[in-house]
Amino acid sequence: MLSTGKNKSIVGLDIEAGSIAATEVRINGSVEVANAGVIALDAGVFREGEVSDVEGLADALKALFSEHKLAKAVRLGIANQRVAVRTLSLPAIDNDDELETAVRFQAQDHIPMPLEHAVLDYQVINRSMGEDGDRHMEVVAVAARRDMVEALLKSIRGAGLRPVGIDLSAFGMIRALTRPVRGRLRGPRAVLRGADRPAGRSGRDGHDAREALLQPR
Repeated sequence: MLSTGKNKSIVGLDIEAGSIAATEVRINGSVEVANAGVIALDAGVFREGEVSDVEGLADALKALFSEHKLAKAVRLGIANQRVAVRTLSLPAIDNDDELETAVRFQAQDHIPMPLEHAVLDYQVINRSMGEDGDRHMEVVAVAARRDMVEALLKSIRGAGLRPVGIDLSAFGMIRALTRPVRGRLRGPRAVLRGADRPAGRSGRDGHDAREALLQPR
């Protein structure tokens, strides 16, 4: 996550079929654009929002970051048919383990992909009291196909970069239109981290090898 404790730079990446755009943001009590660059991408390297040529994408990233002297920590925006976002309605659950179980159980009926092949995470966005006096909650669940995420991470690491997260592009755009507060970027954030590691539980406590972090703000 973005920290205000010290000067920190992070590069946002937007990869399309014909180009890669990078913007370096510096956080030091405030948020400011420090650098930017664009490079053309050869045909066939990136198609329909997914990596087709891992090495080709890694080479293009190396060239872009070398030419513009960009920071190595990167956050990537994704937008394709292999990412799903759903809002789930659940009875209020206070126990984290029980909430995870309930989300995964209901997500099976709403997420259009096998959950065993996906990186899944969630965030409670609203709690309310119904007319019947029962407490309810709304949960946003985000899932992305693991193989798609793995290919992106392989290219990024192959370029010598350090991936700190993968955002939904739409969430990133919303944050770009909001005002930063105390050095943090507001707006919804979906970040998939460590998706190329062995499978584990997808909990909130940071012990999941497939950890995904979703933070609507």
